[in-house]
Amino acid sequence: IYWVGSWLIAWLCMVPVDRKRQGIIPDLGVGQNIPRAVLDTYAHLTRIDAEKELGSIDMLFSNAGAMAQGGDAASWEQNFRLDVLGAVNAFETARPFLEASGEKTGDAACVIISSISAAQADTASSYGPIKAALIHMAKGLARQYAGKKIRVNVVSPGTVYFRGGIWNMVEQNMPKRYQDALARNPTGRMATPQ
Repeated sequence: IYWVGSWLIAWLCMVPVDRKRQGIIPDLGVGQNIPRAVLDTYAHLTRIDAEKELGSIDMLFSNAGAMAQGGDAASWEQNFRLDVLGAVNAFETARPFLEASGEKTGDAACVIISSISAAQADTASSYGPIKAALIHMAKGLARQYAGKKIRVNVVSPGTVYFRGGIWNMVEQNMPKRYQDALARNPTGRMATPQ
């Protein structure tokens, strides 16, 4: 499993790489606007492939991120469908495998990526409340599945800078906002993926 920008891609990455090379499961890339019908189709295909190809899942990383920043209904729906329903579908699909791993090894894990935006707001954007919903969901899952030896945790990263990422784009297009974000950080810098 390797880290990528959305739940769908993370789930597809669990399918052996040669399946992608054969064109059975294409690499959709990171951050693409993927139509709902495509999401549903690939989610179904990867459920089948996970069962046939993997046999077990010990850890699940749900790193959804629609990144819609608006307060309009379309932004709320986009964030909810990818972030929340992506995490729900990923967990439900992986749950039998995680339960089996927990029973066999005594430890299975699910990590859901949220955001510090869940606890702070500058505008009435849909992004923060949707990320807060992930925290609430993870707390419930952690309590519900602790007896089955499945740990559920949330990571809420702050500002993370990498070339081509959101903060790199903010730096180039909105330098004052970038400098303001740096000034709010006690370390005077942003985190990096390394």
